[in-house]
Amino acid sequence: MILLEAIRRRWSPRSYRPDPVTREQLMLLFEAARWAPSSNNAQSWFYRYTTSDHPEAHARLAECLTGGNRAWAPQAPVLIVSCGRKFFPGTRTFNRHWMHDVGAANLSLALQATALGMQLHQMAGFDLDACSRLLGLDTEAEEPVTMMALGYPGAADALPEPFRSRELLPRTRKETDSFVELLR
Repeated sequence: MILLEAIRRRWSPRSYRPDPVTREQLMLLFEAARWAPSSNNAQSWFYRYTTSDHPEAHARLAECLTGGNRAWAPQAPVLIVSCGRKFFPGTRTFNRHWMHDVGAANLSLALQATALGMQLHQMAGFDLDACSRLLGLDTEAEEPVTMMALGYPGAADALPEPFRSRELLPRTRKETDSFVELLR
């Protein structure tokens, strides 16, 4: 059996080339997210994005980043925020799986990006309140989940330390037997 190539090649780089991502490519990525599974088919996710073609909007969104993400992520040609709706559509019934569903859509988007030769770096390091205000979210019912940098991977040499060194480290994962157990 062979692992899908897009799964094997997907990673989260911090260096991106300035090459633009076309609207057609972006719409294909969002189409991949559209087909993700979701609880009760609620499709709780939605996205807001900007590109380096819109420098003021790009800078405003980058201002929401925190910590080390501010050093590298603004160089990506596309910044995306994945958001979720906490309630099932048209109701006040809480969807306890809403964030899982957003994650499934994000992975679909990431795998499609990989298949197109791009990479997506998802970040938890952003100011949730500032991002919510910027996007005009109803924080009782909606929440930003991740900020994402998207583009074509660039050279590690373009990054400041410690990111340069981290970019060159071998990619590792836990062994499957450390997180999978057959119940008998």
